[in-house]
Amino acid sequence: MEAICIIPARSGSKGIPDKNVYLLNGKPLIAYSIEAALASPKIKRVIVSTDSESYAEIARQYGADVPFIRPPELAGDEVHSIFSVIHCLEWLQEKERYYPELVVKLLPTAPLRKTKHIDEAVELYKQKGSGSVISVCLADKSPRYYRRIVSNHLVPYEAFNNINYQRQDLESIYQLNGSIYISTPQIIIKNRTFQVEETYPYVMDRKYSIDIDDCFDLKIAEFLLQRR
Repeated sequence: MEAICIIPARSGSKGIPDKNVYLLNGKPLIAYSIEAALASPKIKRVIVSTDSESYAEIARQYGADVPFIRPPELAGDEVHSIFSVIHCLEWLQEKERYYPELVVKLLPTAPLRKTKHIDEAVELYKQKGSGSVISVCLADKSPRYYRRIVSNHLVPYEAFNNINYQRQDLESIYQLNGSIYISTPQIIIKNRTFQVEETYPYVMDRKYSIDIDDCFDLKIAEFLLQRR
């Protein structure tokens, strides 16, 4: 199956200004995803979807294709990245008469993801042959640890039959790690999400699963990259 990679990279992040091109260990954050995708024999084309000319230039410097600048109405804080993927697919079909068999979405906020993870996730999708594949990692805590504050009292986030438990007896819980999303254009456009009923997990080690959201995440990622 012929796969393309789409990397959504809007400008205007509020938490970390220009987060997607922030210099992490001397390299723009987005460069890690571009290089990992370009090194994959499973990926035919790496496209960055951005609303910024300066981001586009940085992406091109690292080898990505930036065939268009994303419209501003698809680059706001409230616009989910799935709509940038749909826009890219529609643009390719209209302007190039091109329709890939498979789409791999990589978020630029996952700099520790490696090429082998992309390859393995694509291979997993090919084995399954339908639905989608989304990367996950083992969750830091079970929902049994979560609490809400209600009327200044601490109460369980969920109701459990027994709130006394041993950590080793808890079931394994997984969380989306914001790294790899794979499906077909048809499924993406029809459902407007990668997470459909038939979604298969690609499990990644937590040490590769950091998702940059704030400055603390940046410090952790920088530390891990320097140790490598």
